[in-house]
Amino acid sequence: MQASAPARPVSVSPRIFFIAWFIIGLIQATGTGLLDDEAYYWVYSRFLDWGYFDHPPMTALLIKLGTLLFPGELGARFFILVLNTLTLMIIHSMLREKNNTVFYWIAGGLAVLQIGGMLAVPDLPLVFFIACFFYVYKRFLEHKSFTNTFLLGAVMAAMLYSKYHGVLVVFFTLLSNLKLLKYYQSWLAVIIASILFIPHLVWQYQHGFPSVQYHLFERNAVRYQAGFTIEYVVGQLAFMGPIIGWLLLWGAWKHKSETPLEKALRWTLFGILGFFAISTIKGRVEANWTVPIFIPLIVLGHTYLSRERKWWPFLRISAFATIMLVLVVRVYMLMDVNPLPWLKKDEFHKNRERAAAIKAEAKGRPVVFVSSYQNAAKHWFYSGDTALSLNSIYARRNNYNFWPIEQQFQGRNVLVVNHKIKNDTLHGPVIVTPRGNMTSYSDSCFSSRMGDWFELPAKVLLRGDSVAQEGTFTAGLNEFARCRIADRRAAIAGMDEGDPFFFSLLSFVPDRQKGATESVKLSAKIPGKFPFKKRVRYGLPTSIPDTYTLNSLTVEVVEE
Repeated sequence: MQASAPARPVSVSPRIFFIAWFIIGLIQATGTGLLDDEAYYWVYSRFLDWGYFDHPPMTALLIKLGTLLFPGELGARFFILVLNTLTLMIIHSMLREKNNTVFYWIAGGLAVLQIGGMLAVPDLPLVFFIACFFYVYKRFLEHKSFTNTFLLGAVMAAMLYSKYHGVLVVFFTLLSNLKLLKYYQSWLAVIIASILFIPHLVWQYQHGFPSVQYHLFERNAVRYQAGFTIEYVVGQLAFMGPIIGWLLLWGAWKHKSETPLEKALRWTLFGILGFFAISTIKGRVEANWTVPIFIPLIVLGHTYLSRERKWWPFLRISAFATIMLVLVVRVYMLMDVNPLPWLKKDEFHKNRERAAAIKAEAKGRPVVFVSSYQNAAKHWFYSGDTALSLNSIYARRNNYNFWPIEQQFQGRNVLVVNHKIKNDTLHGPVIVTPRGNMTSYSDSCFSSRMGDWFELPAKVLLRGDSVAQEGTFTAGLNEFARCRIADRRAAIAGMDEGDPFFFSLLSFVPDRQKGATESVKLSAKIPGKFPFKKRVRYGLPTSIPDTYTLNSLTVEVVEE
């Protein structure tokens, strides 16, 4: 290993670098349309709570605070951008051998850190509090005072309030230093974190632990596919760069940890990568789920590369190439243009125009989007009108199942968007927008039952070609609109990799009284041959033809 040596002096001080980073992000955040998920989290902020179906509440709180200061996209993203800049400052302060030039090259080579640093998503506050965690952890190791103990517990709670992945950071930090178990201050920090996290646990209990059900069970794939693992490996290399990711990972691997903090960083980096590699057995892993690794990746990679001058030319060139690539993307995101036809998904452009086209067709009526919480949230943000996502039996649950919006729409004349009706004569006008055309349907008396719920065993026995199971049914709405529905019977749908393979009506007709609970026995014949793994769902009819809400968890079918 070569001796450490300073890189070529640069005139830019860290303070100027961080200010420039923030200003560039500010321009980007102001002039770029929201991602679909950002709009969904903005709706979170309209209903501040201790928890939500998909995530803890930290992102909602930050968006709410930002919208009190600024309107539009900047308001939704302002405090996220602040935390992104502070994260870099904390990382810089943790560097044991500060080499500002190498640090700038690394930051310039991480495209996700630049482009994604202003997005109002849970990953950004999570990364910030992870940086705070390691900063406080270092102080805690040096002096186990009550102040450092309390701060460690508070930061652990803040990580969990940002995204559940924070628990992995705590777990792998403990594995890196099992001596922590000997100190009462470590246990006290865990107790403090647990106490601070109680309000969220209470929310989960009150709502039937929906986040646990969804993240650990509902989103699992039917069967393993090798593509899950291949996609994960390739995606991680791109996510960590796209050019220097492999080098930072190699540097973190080659660097021999010399302090307890570096050991914790190393365990966190490779522990999280290994954990999610194993998780591909259960289904697809999104690239951003490993976002906690960015802290150890930068810190350990910087330490190694600061000492290895042979990599500096490549580091400098890759940083320049990435910055140029990011510049092109930034300019495109800021331009007022139609989405490029060859892009698989462009969520940034023409959102306001699409909302305006839908609003013009609605003519003052509320808008219901079928199985699209993202489109409903996007329309709400850009039109200013409350919109509902009607989660069908073929979709998944989300927080629209818990918000009071559905109740407000009952019995009203609504415009339904993005639906599928077998009878084409019932379709309304096609809504033409710059983001693609959308089907519509006019419902003069809207009626739905997303708030109702079947509590059923996780498995049902298949006897011959029939299934039957007993459970309870609870009516959830204050009032059910007495609109004309062709058939009020509940339905069962078989699912295979998220796609339906059969659909049947049951004999059960739900009770109309809110809070009413009754025992039920649901039975149905299964047409045709079941796929490799058998799963069914139950739903209730709506006033929209051929549309049933999702009213149960997915149930596994086992053969007799």
